[in-house]
Amino acid sequence: MNKWWIAAVVVLTLLTAAFSFRQIFGRASASCRTLAKVCEEAGFKRGEEADNRIFREQCMIPILRTGAFNGQTLDAKVVAACRSQLEKKKARAR
Repeated sequence: MNKWWIAAVVVLTLLTAAFSFRQIFGRASASCRTLAKVCEEAGFKRGEEADNRIFREQCMIPILRTGAFNGQTLDAKVVAACRSQLEKKKARAR
């Protein structure tokens, strides 16, 4: 009986650690999700590699550089927060 309890605790601990890791490192920030939503509303789609590349190069990167897209100026704080999040993600990847 003790072996089952130990196994259950180990499994739950590993699941909790995996979930926490995803929460901290694997999710886009709310600000980046806001910018992605603007791109999706403009007709860009994500999914396949080619779509993702077009999404990034023709929508997300221009927004991050200028703070505007399709004549719509976005909140500077949201753009700066997303840019900061992406820079931190790049730094962790190195």
